[in-house]
Amino acid sequence: MSRSFKGFLLGYVQDLTGCESASLKRFFQAVTCDSPRAAEALLLLACAEGREDYLLRQAAGTPFEAAYRRTLADISQKGGSLEEYLEELPEQNRYRKVWNAWRSEATSLERDRHMLPMVRDAIEQALEQRGMSRAQACRLLGLNKGNFYAFMKGDVTKLSRETAVNAYRVLAGA
Repeated sequence: MSRSFKGFLLGYVQDLTGCESASLKRFFQAVTCDSPRAAEALLLLACAEGREDYLLRQAAGTPFEAAYRRTLADISQKGGSLEEYLEELPEQNRYRKVWNAWRSEATSLERDRHMLPMVRDAIEQALEQRGMSRAQACRLLGLNKGNFYAFMKGDVTKLSRETAVNAYRVLAGA
């Protein structure tokens, strides 16, 4: 299941800042030192957690304070939810880019659920054409036998899209 927007924001800010923390204070320190790209995601995380005032106190006296205050005023003026606000922003807006990254992650699982059964069927056809057993395919591909068998029985969570597609390419070209 895909993460909530709040869960995504926490992971995204951690990735952008390199901090394995959940502390807004530590995140903001990273933003001011060497991770300014995380500034927008950090503000959105603070909003999602209802801790905007805390982040504003951290940002007091920094170049980020004015930008954060403008954005928070804009969100407040629009009156809707944070998600509605982000959806209305132009595509090139930096806050909208954070929203788009979450939507892309949130829909990737759904895309995989539609695509992976077709890849599984293609792998099955390639195995039949080559007269190859699943065990032989596992050895050739270097895949975990249990995961590959489960994938071939329909559990598409056992192989990533990349692994499944690579398996098909190798088997179709073998």
